[in-house]
Amino acid sequence: MCADWILMYSRNHAAHANRQLGFIETRGCQQSGFSLLELIVVITIASILIGLAIPSMRSYLQDAQRAQISTGLYLALNQARSEAVSRNVEIVVKANGGDWNNGWLAFEDRDGNGSPDGGQEPLFESDPINDSLQFEEDGGAALVRFTSSGRTTAPAEFTLCSAQPHNSRRLNAELSGRLTLTDLSNLTESQFNAACPSS
Repeated sequence: MCADWILMYSRNHAAHANRQLGFIETRGCQQSGFSLLELIVVITIASILIGLAIPSMRSYLQDAQRAQISTGLYLALNQARSEAVSRNVEIVVKANGGDWNNGWLAFEDRDGNGSPDGGQEPLFESDPINDSLQFEEDGGAALVRFTSSGRTTAPAEFTLCSAQPHNSRRLNAELSGRLTLTDLSNLTESQFNAACPSS
């Protein structure tokens, strides 16, 4: 009898403490998880959403790579021009292996042979371009040479193509040494197809 009274007192005291702390007593509540059918529906919807998102994400990443590559060469040419003026020597930016998709390197070329002077390390060098992207110098030139005055010995024009004109880039190096980087959104459809026939 005494034990029952102590148990009842303990329960009442605990309930009173819960109410004081803001807890709510719940009785008879049952918790249930997802049913198999609900789980299948959720997985199906998630799979559809992921399938729709993957192509857009792939396109976004490729466009970001195009912008990074074209901007990278623009900065490399600009740096090479500055080095030519400050060092009072010709600086060459050259495609690795004759292909700009293999990346490029810059170096002093005091003897004008289009190769790094004996024992000289490149001023800077880039990594190869992603295999899924194509970057071309439209005239087929494998190098851009800056004189000590900051001018180029020949103009160069690079095109990096995307399926959409506004995601495609064109980089021009003029005889004056001036560099411009633009997208191709101002081209007509026929002009864009001529510039990027494989896009």
